[in-house]
Amino acid sequence: MDPEARQLRLRAAELRRLADAIEALTVMRLDQHAGESTVQSPRFDDLLDRLRRSQHDLYSRADELRSSAFHLELRADELDAAAMREAALAAGGPV
Repeated sequence: MDPEARQLRLRAAELRRLADAIEALTVMRLDQHAGESTVQSPRFDDLLDRLRRSQHDLYSRADELRSSAFHLELRADELDAAAMREAALAAGGPV
């Protein structure tokens, strides 16, 4: 395995862990507990809308992290394939 490919895979795994951690945050479930019995404010609907928009933004960032991880792994695969071709050429074998 190419050393740079290994580093890219480690970074991809860390990005996925971070995305999972974002989605596991308590704030991502707060809207499930919001209701007239828990909040009494004339601005309740506005606050709930802001919370849901923020949750949506966090889910979007988590998706972006996973997408970045996917692309890092694609690049790692390319590096490994190139390293294997180089090794085959150096050994005088077929590419």
